[in-house]
Amino acid sequence: IFFRVCFLLALHFSISMHRTFLGFVVLCAVMQGSLGSPWFCHDIECPKFTTEAEKGKVEIRNYEATAWVQTNFTGAGEDDYSLAVGKGFNRLFRYISGANEKNVKIPMTAPVLVNIHPGAGPNCNTTFTVGFFVPFEFQKDVPKPASDDVYVKCYGPGKVAVMSFGGYAMGWEAQKKHFTALAEKLQDLGVKFKETPLATAGYDSPFRILNRHNEVW
Repeated sequence: IFFRVCFLLALHFSISMHRTFLGFVVLCAVMQGSLGSPWFCHDIECPKFTTEAEKGKVEIRNYEATAWVQTNFTGAGEDDYSLAVGKGFNRLFRYISGANEKNVKIPMTAPVLVNIHPGAGPNCNTTFTVGFFVPFEFQKDVPKPASDDVYVKCYGPGKVAVMSFGGYAMGWEAQKKHFTALAEKLQDLGVKFKETPLATAGYDSPFRILNRHNEVW
């Protein structure tokens, strides 16, 4: 919205001053980028990070210490990923809707982060941890969840390798190829990394059609 207003104002001035138009658009773009969250957060709060390096769709980020609210599921098959995401989202949504010790409604944030801890073998259970980032106003005093299957987890500063992609990321099959591409790219760049846990990060409502953003970490 901010950029749109700036663009319309710039267009008005451009009738008589073409240079002013170009300068004003550049100024608006710079101001928009300085307002805080990246564009793909779409005006809701996201954890803060700085970019250490970027190569195409691969980015190395340094995240600040953060608190998250999380819930766990276990399953043995790839189909359990979608089940875990769906049930986990519902549990956490109840928490931010008031199912906490203070009975407060907590704003939705991004991303919905799913940490995947693969089992040791083909017949071993995989643990899926679904998490919501806690908004900044609650970071130092996170309301305790009312449900025993939801908990608060604090993470220290950390570094992650990220690959971004657009469209809809439905199910494990849609994510898997991006994990493979990320690992291969990091190997090509000579970057050392831990293979587990894996993580998927979704930033959009299913009703957003354009400018969708997904990540694998």
